[in-house]
Amino acid sequence: MAKLTAALTEQLRLALRASRTNPDLALGRAGLAEEMRKLPAEELHETLVQEALSQLRLDMKYLVFDLEATRRERDAYRSKPGDDGQVQ
Repeated sequence: MAKLTAALTEQLRLALRASRTNPDLALGRAGLAEEMRKLPAEELHETLVQEALSQLRLDMKYLVFDLEATRRERDAYRSKPGDDGQVQ
């Protein structure tokens, strides 16, 4: 059942992405929504929580990347010759 849940979650993710670019594709995914309704509530909640955690992990990776890039830019700015590194 976990494999089915993972497969449905992936299909739902793809369907959502497709529906943003082509609403006609989303209409063909009505069966997917029906399959998601058939899942037991616990599995559906588990799937949603897993999806939320995956998104949180991805968001954290982007935040860490942005922070590191900002620090590199700051350090490069401070190390410019003839510049005391103070913001005016």
